Amino acid sequence: MKGILLFWITVLGAFAQGPVAVPATIYGTVRNLEGAIIDNPYFEQIAIFADGVEIARAPLELAPEGGENYRLNLTNVGALGTATLSAKLIRDSQEVPLVESASWLAFEPVQGQLTRFDFVEKVDPGDGGPVTTPATIFGVVRNLAGEIIDNPGVEQLAIFADGSEIGRVPLELDVEGDENYRFEFPNVNVPDLTTYSVKLIRDGAELPLTELGSWLVYEPVRGEAERFDFMEEEVPGGGGPVTTSATIFGVVRNLAGEIIDNPGGEQIAIFADGSEIGRVPLELDAEGDENYRFELPNVIVPDLTTYSVKLIRNGEEVPLVESGSWLVFEPVRGEEERFDFVEQAVPGGGGSGGGPVAPQTTIYGLVRNLAGEAIDIPAFEQLAVFADDAEIGRVPLEVNLAGDENYRFNIPGTVDLDTAIFSVKLIRDGREVSLSGSGAWLVFEPVVGQLMRFDFMEEASGGDEDPLVSNPGPEAPYTTIYGIIRNLAGEIIDNPLHEQLAIFANGVEIGRAPLQYDPEVSENFRFQIPNFSVASRATHTVKLVRDGQLVSIFDSFYGFRISRPIQGELRRLDFTEMADLNLNGVPDEVEIEGGSLNGDFDFDGLKDFQEAAIGTDPRDPESGLNFKVVGELPNGDVEIAYDVVSGHTYTLEVSNDAYDWAEVSSFTATAAARRTMTATPIPGDSVFWRIGVR
Repeated sequence: MKGILLFWITVLGAFAQGPVAVPATIYGTVRNLEGAIIDNPYFEQIAIFADGVEIARAPLELAPEGGENYRLNLTNVGALGTATLSAKLIRDSQEVPLVESASWLAFEPVQGQLTRFDFVEKVDPGDGGPVTTPATIFGVVRNLAGEIIDNPGVEQLAIFADGSEIGRVPLELDVEGDENYRFEFPNVNVPDLTTYSVKLIRDGAELPLTELGSWLVYEPVRGEAERFDFMEEEVPGGGGPVTTSATIFGVVRNLAGEIIDNPGGEQIAIFADGSEIGRVPLELDAEGDENYRFELPNVIVPDLTTYSVKLIRNGEEVPLVESGSWLVFEPVRGEEERFDFVEQAVPGGGGSGGGPVAPQTTIYGLVRNLAGEAIDIPAFEQLAVFADDAEIGRVPLEVNLAGDENYRFNIPGTVDLDTAIFSVKLIRDGREVSLSGSGAWLVFEPVVGQLMRFDFMEEASGGDEDPLVSNPGPEAPYTTIYGIIRNLAGEIIDNPLHEQLAIFANGVEIGRAPLQYDPEVSENFRFQIPNFSVASRATHTVKLVRDGQLVSIFDSFYGFRISRPIQGELRRLDFTEMADLNLNGVPDEVEIEGGSLNGDFDFDGLKDFQEAAIGTDPRDPESGLNFKVVGELPNGDVEIAYDVVSGHTYTLEVSNDAYDWAEVSSFTATAAARRTMTATPIPGDSVFWRIGVR
């Protein structure tokens, strides 16, 4: 029996293939004691060491554009994630020390990432003695609201010498509360020849700071520390950022359903990407309709942040039920939004009185792929945990900031910890992949409140004769795309420092490439699509990134998609920027009256005017009907699923010849959801389904 939906059907082939390692790339300048960029490839090189062992070196030769004199690919990124990296200048085969910035010392390579580091030769008095004391600047950096910034995970101060960045430091308020940055200057031999400047770095984007007259004529002196305070500068044009915060408020209730009113003992803590950004006491207001109110800092790019909350009771974290609207919350400056939370019951914890809950059994650690890299693709790869062969949950695989774990899983209290046998699987794009673990995992017996680390490695699949063959065979070649990106004027973009091409798979960014024109091969970008086993079923899109801002670019079909990349394929794709003044991802000519509404902007099989009529997003290939025959039931009925939008009526019909139709069901949606139902097909060799929406 064959089920067919008349709107569209897409069949994508797939086959198993382990991911291929992509090198991390570093580049920049190395300057000598006089502050000059070294351009002497025959006698001077930069050498990179991992835990004291040299892993790469490159000659120091100034590029034609003058912006760099070295570029190095760091392979085996997975192993480097735990190594301590260092750099040396090699002059006539002799090692010479370099000033290594804090950002370099904390660098953890990520496959496919391109990162700039500039180095300066370090003064060495000889005889192995200490180097000369550096010059230091310190002070506070304030945001537009006049608040001292205290957000080291997201905001930093970058320092530039003659327009080239020489280092950056996180903005974190000290204990005394009188400074949030301190920076030591490298290479102050010739300070009178250098012009210094600063920028605020927020979520990777550069923002201007008000630079006072004394800073503009600053000449560092070795051993001296000088204070400079800076203020974020409002960006002209487009109204610029406003100073008002985004605010959330509401009530938090305990297990008994009572609004908590205990400011001395209970608080709500708010987290951004797993890091706490603040907490407020739970105290019922005079009107009795809220017991918390919190202003979110740094909402400049809220779409890049995932927020979560916890109840803090006597210093202990207690889970809260987080509603769907909160899980997709995107704060907007100056706006207030209400979210109500209820304490989540934990088996074995306190009763209805809202007492403390029992500690959970937690496992955590790293899951690595066949290349030995820690997996960091939460949208496509997860760890599934089983008890007695029944799945009890799964968590996305996302490397934390420290780089020492990419999963953490709480074993639910419904599992009998004393008798269960636990196992794990890697879930890659919906498919189960075997993992190998340590002997300790095989005899794991969890205890309530226990926290235990287990690291796992993807297991190579062999042939039928020996399914546990450890040799995965040769790595598959990449799928590579390349071509030319042109701006609105039709000019080939050649500005690698400020403009890049970002590539997305199913809406998730998988990498970006700088736009630098090479006239010999007529291209200004080249990108290797990583993680091929997932890419074979992903829809790819691209955006132009200009100074950190996503800008729409399109080919003649208003989009781009590789539905089935071929390993080893080299495919040329040329794109031209199109006007998109509101930066919503749809070209202005599509949005204006009389535009190309008969097109299919997101390639999901529905015309743009159809999506406008049924309330789905014509820019998002995942937003549509997404009709699927899930499977056949034992009684011969079939299970059907499709997406619905509130306020629309969906009529499902069936036929065996696509001419005579019989109604199966009619349903009016009251909320956006995925509807699942059972239906009885009409007997016949073929079965056709169609959905009418009004």
